[in-house]
Amino acid sequence: MTDPENETRLTSACVGVTRSVKTVSGGSFGEGLITRFRAFGVAPLRKLRVLRKGWLGGPLVVRVGKTTNIAVRRSEAELVVLQHHDEGDPNRSEST
Repeated sequence: MTDPENETRLTSACVGVTRSVKTVSGGSFGEGLITRFRAFGVAPLRKLRVLRKGWLGGPLVVRVGKTTNIAVRRSEAELVVLQHHDEGDPNRSEST
């Protein structure tokens, strides 16, 4: 369950803002989705940034770390929970 004060789903993240992954669940997709996310580097504590959101419910283009870009279906992105960075967090960066 997400705490609206400290967490958000990947689908709700703003374009251009960097957040850390808190949890990834497989939902109805099962363990295969978690394995695929891990293969792309989407795992707890990794930083993600939404680069673009497709129109009319299309996929999200997400940067994982500093160099990997992936396209994620919105139904799959809904299963990724992100942490909000504290204002005093030295790792908080809008440009990283």
